[in-house]
Amino acid sequence: MNFGIAPYKIVNCYIANESCTHCGTLIVNVYLVEDGEGKTYPVGSGCVKHIWGKEIKGFREADRKLKALLEERKIAQNEEAYNAALIRLAAMPHPNGYFADQGKTAADYFNFCRKSSANMRKAIFMANTGAC
Repeated sequence: MNFGIAPYKIVNCYIANESCTHCGTLIVNVYLVEDGEGKTYPVGSGCVKHIWGKEIKGFREADRKLKALLEERKIAQNEEAYNAALIRLAAMPHPNGYFADQGKTAADYFNFCRKSSANMRKAIFMANTGAC
């Protein structure tokens, strides 16, 4: 695929089901690449790294944005199970003995460190298995 005239830069990134302009593969993590004439092309992350590496202007910013979008999506997917897990975790002691002695529960702990999807999955696992 010819991407037009250089220089190229990434102007946006998003999550969708589209075809990569370069290879035609169905992609979820889309980088919108702009050529020197202002035309834009949806390109998959693999093709961006293969063709331009990390040298293309805007790659680092777009990569950070895409990772944040993926994290938001994971958190949204876990929200319902996480809220159900908190009810069960309220009956379990806090994993830190100091806070457990103060009457804090495992639900208090996971509410404190809830900001990541990994912690949400850990809370769901702990509530379902009773394991710390």
